[in-house]
Amino acid sequence: MSTQNFPRLLLVLLLILTVAGLLAFLYFHDPSQLPGWFPRCFFHLLTGLYCPGCGNTRALYALLHLDWRASLAANVLFLPLSLILALCLLQRRLITRAPFYFSLIAVLLLFAILRNLPWEPFTLLAPH
Repeated sequence: MSTQNFPRLLLVLLLILTVAGLLAFLYFHDPSQLPGWFPRCFFHLLTGLYCPGCGNTRALYALLHLDWRASLAANVLFLPLSLILALCLLQRRLITRAPFYFSLIAVLLLFAILRNLPWEPFTLLAPH
């Protein structure tokens, strides 16, 4: 190992340990039971509307406990977008293409609009 790669390796190791620590904390602390411990959605606090990310913490908590239904109820896009993000990290070519970003933004905007509509079946998209 060259000395040039050491800072990068140290940074990657620190990132992995930080993510593992945060996931371990989340595994043992239910965000719906401890609302003061987790940050609230600033957009939801200001507008009363759900952003595309509302419910992500509860969705991740449910996934850590292998509760797929609760994860989908918290945020139906969390799992598919997590898989897409993992794919992007593995294949860096996807990240550099503009159509990918336009499609992602369109999906997020459409999801944000639909999950705030007060009629069935759109109310199922709101975090539960």
